[in-house]
Amino acid sequence: MKRSALAFLVVAIVTSGCSHVHPVSPVTSQADLDEVNAAVRGRRATVGLAVSGKHPFGGTFLADDVRVTAETTSFALLLEPLDVTALAGEQRYAARRDSVIITGEVGRLTVSSWSRGALDGAVLGLGFGAVLGLYAGSRDSWFTPGEYAAGVGVLGCGIGAVIGGLRGSKEIYEFEHR
Repeated sequence: MKRSALAFLVVAIVTSGCSHVHPVSPVTSQADLDEVNAAVRGRRATVGLAVSGKHPFGGTFLADDVRVTAETTSFALLLEPLDVTALAGEQRYAARRDSVIITGEVGRLTVSSWSRGALDGAVLGLGFGAVLGLYAGSRDSWFTPGEYAAGVGVLGCGIGAVIGGLRGSKEIYEFEHR
């Protein structure tokens, strides 16, 4: 029983993660560009430049409506947050500026997903809770280790989902320029 719980925990850690990095070759692969455009469609992204200091707003900035082609990357640059206490996905911005840069200047695009983060957190919380419950159950005579594993696992699942949802899971698209 303990070995199967430990195996579950190892599988959960390996398959769940905080970020997923995808290499993108904009010059040679239209499929890579289609994948990036599908991921950022309708979502807020962080644009990181390959060489910082080339853009008047710095090396990293928030953007909406990102569209990547082999030659250019267009987006609505977000300026002046109205409510800095809100969660990142809920912030409202007072000003937007439509911008276009050469795709060769883009180093990375990062998109956060609270739902993927909640799922990853729930799986990890369930695994950690079950292993902790098995350990606690082996030391106590009131409940069986399985009952402890189930109870603490469900508690860990809920806590992990909340923490993972607040943090989010990041999809990072690293641009490889040759």
